[in-house]
Formats: sequence, C-alpha cells, structure tokens
Amino acid sequence: FFRDEGVELDYLYTLSGGSQGGKLKTVNLCAAGDTPFFTSVSTAIEARLLGWADVKALAASNSRGSSMFARSTIRSAADLRGKRIMSGGGASRNEVLYLAQLNGWKIGTDLELIPGDEVARARAFADPRIDAVCGRSLYKTYADEHGFHVFNLPGALWHDGGLCTSRDMIERKPEVVQAVVNGFVRAIEFIRQNKAEAVKIGARNIRWLDEAAVAAHYDNMGFSPEITDEGLRWMIGLLQIAKTSQCKEGPGDMAELRFLHKAKENTK
Repeated sequence: FFRDEGVELDYLYTLSGGSQGGKLKTVNLCAAGDTPFFTSVSTAIEARLLGWADVKALAASNSRGSSMFARSTIRSAADLRGKRIMSGGGASRNEVLYLAQLNGWKIGTDLELIPGDEVARARAFADPRIDAVCGRSLYKTYADEHGFHVFNLPGALWHDGGLCTSRDMIERKPEVVQAVVNGFVRAIEFIRQNKAEAVKIGARNIRWLDEAAVAAHYDNMGFSPEITDEGLRWMIGLLQIAKTSQCKEGPGDMAELRFLHKAKENTK
C-alpha cells in the first residue's frame, strides 16, 4: 500500500522503556528526521505534555475504552485497592497510574503494579495471584476464557496504535505525509475487509500465536483510523494526571487530521 503511494518503507521496532527508553528515543528520532513517522497516538500526546518535541498524531489503528480486564469481584475503582495488577510499559501502565493518582493511592502500598510483556500478560489471566490485567483489546480473548470483564472506567475512550509525525515534516513535506497516511488508511481498510489474509499475516509475524489465536484476537479489534476530539480529551486528561503534567494543550494541538480526512475520501 505504501509502495503504491510512492513511499519506500523501512520499519523499525523499538523496545519499551518508559520515558528513559523506547518512547523518548522514538520521539527524538522523529524530531531529528531520522525516522520521520512513528506509531502510537498516546506517545505523541505524552511527548507534547512533557515538552519532548512538537509532534502530531495523524491517525489511529483502533479505539477502545479501559485497558483493564478485572476479575468479577472488581466492579469499581474502590475494589482495586490492595489488588495486584499486571500491565505493560505504555498506555496500560499509565491508566493504572491515573487511577492511583485519582484515588490518592501509592503504588507498592495501596496497589501492586506488576510489569509484564505480551506473553506474560496472556498467561496472567490463569494466575490466581493476579486480580487484573491491562492491555490492548485483543486480550479480551483471554479475559473471556478466564471469567474477567472489561473494567468500567466511565468516559474512557482511547485511540490505540496509529501514525504520528513531527510538525516540521507536516510543514516541509505535506505531500509525503499525505502519501503515508493514504497507505496507512488503505492498509487498515484491507485488514477490515480481508480477515482470512490478515490472520495469516498476523500468524507469520506474531511468533507466540498460531492462526486460530490470531483469528480470535482479530474479532476483538475494532480496526479504524479514526481520531476524535472526545478521545483526545480523555487521553490528555489521563496522561496529565498519570505524568503529573501542567501542560494545558487541547485536542487541536495534539493531532493534525486533514490528511486523514483526505485519505478517507480517497478510499471511498
């Protein structure tokens, strides 16, 4: 899809590492022009809130509510106190930090936060010592199997994955930005319309899942490039609290959506 738009693509995978590792490194590489685009709407928002760089979100990959899957006995935030929660190092961890700050809890005292990669979190649902697991929508497969439910976090709307770039790239090479967004939107639409082939591609690239598992996860993912003001406001508010940021920027500062609107028109 990118090649059809005249774009030669090299894909780099960065390991997670919080503000001292993957995210900051990714944003710095983008700001320097070494990797003009990066994934993660939340990383772009976090970068602006923390003053790392002038970057913008261009499109999402899918949207969800809360990232937390909890045992049936956990129905509200109050029920989480004293519990053990496993999360990744990105959006899911920030949600736990947000809830802790909001309720005046101290991590390690009022709440135990356990880090886990993709495989560890998949296995955590079967661990009786874990009360909740945080992750992307695909984890609903394991949640359903082990009797967990999506935690009710009122108002939650999170735009996952996605495509981002620097303001400098937008201003200097808008035609390249449009071409990349076009390819991205076309790819998402292909995934939506071609489940069988998308599942085969997933199974080839996700080493710990077979086709049956990828197919189950596929059904839990609402693939869409949409970014909304409602979602951006939620993400900004959550990350401001989780990261103790005083930055007052709004949705219009975090995303540049004219390329997405044009790309959607082109795919009709």
